[in-house]
Amino acid sequence: MHFTTWVGLRNGLIDRGILELLQHETPDFGSWSGRVHPPLYSVVLWAADTLARSWGTSPERVLFMQGAFSHVAAVAVVGCVAWRWLGPWPAVAAAWLLGFGTESMRPFEHYPISALATTVGGVALLALARVGGRGAMAGTACAGFVALWLHLSPWFLFGPLLMTLAWLHPERRRTLIGAALAVFVVFMATTYPGFYRQLMDGGGLGGERGTWTFGWMNGWLYLPLLLWAAARGPDQGVWRALAVGLVGYALATFGLQLGQLADGQPYPSSLHYFALVEPLVVLGGVAALSACARSGGRRRQIAIAMTLVVVATQAWRWVDGMTWLWRQQRGMWTQAIQPWNWL
Repeated sequence: MHFTTWVGLRNGLIDRGILELLQHETPDFGSWSGRVHPPLYSVVLWAADTLARSWGTSPERVLFMQGAFSHVAAVAVVGCVAWRWLGPWPAVAAAWLLGFGTESMRPFEHYPISALATTVGGVALLALARVGGRGAMAGTACAGFVALWLHLSPWFLFGPLLMTLAWLHPERRRTLIGAALAVFVVFMATTYPGFYRQLMDGGGLGGERGTWTFGWMNGWLYLPLLLWAAARGPDQGVWRALAVGLVGYALATFGLQLGQLADGQPYPSSLHYFALVEPLVVLGGVAALSACARSGGRRRQIAIAMTLVVVATQAWRWVDGMTWLWRQQRGMWTQAIQPWNWL
């Protein structure tokens, strides 16, 4: 799998991202790659290459399968968490919004499974703040470690999320800090010397400038997070912390989008970094809308208006994205989806 594959859209949607499968050659198993990719990145690509050989298929198909299974699992995680913490109707709303997310159309490299790991890590942090306990602390540490070994960007989410949770939940502060220290120490110990060598070989930002964009993710999903400034509920500390973490992630990503990473790519050369937090953005947004809707009055009206905006934009982005995908296909599939060919 030592090649670069660009599949699908090169024009028309360049401001929102393009479909791609593999941007780097397959690295050695368990190694750092491209100066910014932790060891599990190479494991995913190595597994795709190995499975493709044994199954007699292409690595692209294996990566598509990984993307499909990871996306379904992320929808299940978000739906189950919303069901337990918010109720059945918010769970249905969260599953629908994430199921029709445009990021599911573009399973780039290891990003689908990284998004799943980031989602599990973020939910584990929220659960740790809610219930505490050594078991929850160990589970949170493991989930966070896996997410960071797959991709470095979750640092921008877990950092502000952890600090906000520790501030809003002082009774859990020692447990939260313990889990964070465990992840930090193990990460630094297990990434030596690869991580340090990558930094010394040219880490940092370059001169090429990018642009501010949410990529293919619907940026309107961030809008309900603003409601936590006014929402009231028994878990408002947990959900407000999630909102702060997601806003912090967005600010960090926008800042890096203006520069160039160490591996020579404009930071969103393929505009896919918000894919990592889309499930948590959906979960936090639905929680905010649900809390405001239950509070009644003007907040309920605002929540209804925001719900209409989010649902309409998510549906439009999905239909528009699928339309672009269909336009790139050839043969029987293209004929089948054109109504004028049905007669």
